[in-house]
Amino acid sequence: MRSHILERVQTMVYALEEINANDDILPNVTLGFDIRESCYMEDAALWSALSILGGHEPNGIHAVTTGNASRSRLIGIVGTSRSTTSIVAAKATNLYEIPMISGYATSDELSDKGRFPYFLRTAPPDKLQARAIIDALLRFKWFYVGVMYSVDTYGIRGTQELLNLADKNGICVAFSIAVRKTATETEIQEAVSKILQFDKAKVYVMFGGYEGMYRILQEYHKIKPTEKLTLVGSDTFAYFEEHGLQDMSLGNLFFTLNFRQVPGFDRYFNDLVASSMENPWFAEYKELWRRELGCSDFSNCYIPTSNRSSPAYHAVYAFAHALEDMLRARCGVSFASPDCELFRNGISGREFLPFLLNVTFQGIDGLFRFDENGDPEGTYNVDSFRNGEYYQVGSWDSRGADHEFSINEWDIRWPDGVGKPTFSLCIEDCRPGYIVVPLEKKCCKGCQKCASNAIVRDGVCVPCAGRFWPDEDTFTECQEIEASTFAVDEASVLVILALSLVGICFSSLSFAGMTYYRNHALIKATSRELSFISILGTMLAFFILFAFCPVPLPLPAPSLSKRSTKPPRLVRPKDQLILSAVLISVQLCNFLVHANPSDTKPLPSYSYKIYCNALMISNSGLQSFQIIIVIISVIASPSRPEYLIPRPQEKYVEVYCQFSNGFIASCVYNLLLILVCCYYAFKTRKVPSNYNESKFIAVSVYSTLVLCLAAVPVYTTAVAVLQKVATLCMVLLLNAYLTLVCVYLPKLYAARFVKDIRVMDWSSSVQDSRIKPASTMSTGAEQPATVS
Repeated sequence: MRSHILERVQTMVYALEEINANDDILPNVTLGFDIRESCYMEDAALWSALSILGGHEPNGIHAVTTGNASRSRLIGIVGTSRSTTSIVAAKATNLYEIPMISGYATSDELSDKGRFPYFLRTAPPDKLQARAIIDALLRFKWFYVGVMYSVDTYGIRGTQELLNLADKNGICVAFSIAVRKTATETEIQEAVSKILQFDKAKVYVMFGGYEGMYRILQEYHKIKPTEKLTLVGSDTFAYFEEHGLQDMSLGNLFFTLNFRQVPGFDRYFNDLVASSMENPWFAEYKELWRRELGCSDFSNCYIPTSNRSSPAYHAVYAFAHALEDMLRARCGVSFASPDCELFRNGISGREFLPFLLNVTFQGIDGLFRFDENGDPEGTYNVDSFRNGEYYQVGSWDSRGADHEFSINEWDIRWPDGVGKPTFSLCIEDCRPGYIVVPLEKKCCKGCQKCASNAIVRDGVCVPCAGRFWPDEDTFTECQEIEASTFAVDEASVLVILALSLVGICFSSLSFAGMTYYRNHALIKATSRELSFISILGTMLAFFILFAFCPVPLPLPAPSLSKRSTKPPRLVRPKDQLILSAVLISVQLCNFLVHANPSDTKPLPSYSYKIYCNALMISNSGLQSFQIIIVIISVIASPSRPEYLIPRPQEKYVEVYCQFSNGFIASCVYNLLLILVCCYYAFKTRKVPSNYNESKFIAVSVYSTLVLCLAAVPVYTTAVAVLQKVATLCMVLLLNAYLTLVCVYLPKLYAARFVKDIRVMDWSSSVQDSRIKPASTMSTGAEQPATVS
């Protein structure tokens, strides 16, 4: 017989003798025993249980009174030491309705009261061990683990509970390997291949202690001799150092049942060994220790016990306290008398079972009691392995709502050698700006880069809005992009400014020439008043380009002390309408004066005169009147700085002036004027040659329309502020230069250098006047015209 089995047997005997000698419990009642060996075999356990139960009289007395020892009866069975043998033994006790209490069977299967109504135990079930292992995995953030388990009720049931708890707590079991007791070489190699496939799992949970589980680790160690693993399991897998695995496995945690030393048992056992008591079991045991200790006299040799016998001690006391509770409930104060009806009529296990389930007594490590399934609360020691021996590093207690788990992780020998727990996750270490995404391999996650304008928040890529860009260090915050704009010293800007200055010079020269030759017949014949307005508008077009080049600035915030509800002058809709009507009426009167002759019978050239004057009015309005509209609209709705954000978004933002409603109003007005100009330009396409100025105006009008149509798509699709500004500036420049070149410069050239100029004047008849050479008109005075 093995030494620990003999200790458990003697613990049971010690508890019975202690109870029989104590008058505070079951006075005048003596408890006896009949011990059988199961040899850890299911058949032997069943035969032993049936042999004990076969001598039992149903509903008989289950106690032995002092006065009549021959009437001893069976009240219950203590054992067996394994779940597999306890299952078959419990099935037999169910038939005879005899309670059975095991001190070491931990399978969750035995908690099923439908199948095992008369089974109880003093060792906690495996579900508590699974809960303790899960708490350890959560404590060290081991969320990616492998599981190996033995194909028996202990391994299968324990692993099933472990998998359920792992799924609820977000722990991924990468693989689970079932190992048979007689595992073949093929099964071993298949298991090793699976471990190699999931090489990110560095922590293995071991449920069971079959030889094949050690062989799998040995084969893996041959392939990867430098690989360090961490094993987490029960004390059933506690002999890995005997298989040469202590070097490959570091940071191990083993959850062993917290068995306590029975007070006084150590001395009792040593005295018993040293006594002259001789039975076959003790004879074998004493011979074993004689060889181990080299003792000839055991009275001088101390034999240490294993300190794992408290469950058997509690099982005996549970029967004793339950029996006393039942006797007191049925027989009152005379429960120890032979006249008690229970001794006369007997009791059944069915009546005795409720007293067992409700028993409460002070155990070795605190208050002991069963739950509704006949299971006790559980406490576990957390042991590790170092320098060839096990040592305790923590504890786990199921008592309490939160399951108290305490551990000194600095006392554990971790694989890295510096006190850092094993890393067991199938997750890539993502750099800033990356998020974790699932991979094809089970429970594995990789890294995916977010868009360049996105930050990582709660594991999700969140784009930065508008003018913001992720910080380049952590990619967790959106920072405002410093807005930029074009520089004034850029080549394209300098070219625009230079052309504007040249245009201003030419406009000034043209204005001076028009003023100097204002009485020239050629100047007078082309509506000099409108010409002056038009040339001033052209000059303003050159000047306005300088407003595009400065960096846009935000409008100053209004002062609170100067806030007023009174609107500015001339910005109300009524004021704007009156001002616009006045301005329009000026052009309208000018048009009527030039378009309505005094004679009611116009000559054929009369219609050309109307169209040409209308064309001139429209063209001058295109150059000047729009300025007034812009001024009025800007007062009512000023432009504000806006930000140009490229698409797709980049870390670059430009600031520019976004045109407001005033610009839209100006564009609409300009479009109407251009269309009117185009209409009159089309009407004057066949005028006589001496009305050839209309052709130059038409060229200016047509070019303006073409330039505007070309500028709109370019401006709206431009991706840079410089492109937008350059587009508008070039349109204005070209339009202004075309006006100068096509309208005023030819006129001034003719007035200065052409000797003979024919102009058409209109009255009641057609008159042809010939202009004298320019040299005779140097004073600028009006000259008489001769009729051809």
